[in-house]
Amino acid sequence: MLVRRAILSTLVGLLGLLAGCSSVLTTESDSDPGPDPNEHVDDWQDEPTRATAAPLEFERPDNGEGSTETQCGSASREFLVAVLEDRLDETDSVSVALTTASGSERLGIDDSRVLIVSRHIVVSRSGVVHSTPPISFETVRESTPETIRMTERSDTDDLSCRVPVYVHDEILVED
Repeated sequence: MLVRRAILSTLVGLLGLLAGCSSVLTTESDSDPGPDPNEHVDDWQDEPTRATAAPLEFERPDNGEGSTETQCGSASREFLVAVLEDRLDETDSVSVALTTASGSERLGIDDSRVLIVSRHIVVSRSGVVHSTPPISFETVRESTPETIRMTERSDTDDLSCRVPVYVHDEILVED
């Protein structure tokens, strides 16, 4: 499933370039508020909220690609994407991103590194709504583990890290 998604994402990007599109989706700016999401989605949530499903753990062998802290975020993100693809009926309107300290601060989150699961409304620059999420915010929140814990095993040591997970809604504007 993950391979199919990667192939489809690549094909969509290539088709966009062939069609003459110079960019892909971007996050709406504060200077252009766009459409009122509450007119299109019943349970819109601007503020990031902690996910509520039970925490999940996974293990992986030491792959020699750097410290556990360096690899933790990206490996946890990949793990969470696979979990959500398994738990949710629809994932096209949902994305998972790893934030840095500045991204967390912008979202009003105290943790320096978190995973953000976003549910999307996609609109054109002129404000026409192209798609709304067919899945409720609470369904996404209840399907998403509140924390991902990764343990990396080597011959000499076991190291682990923990990444908290938040869920929020986002408007994406097509260029």
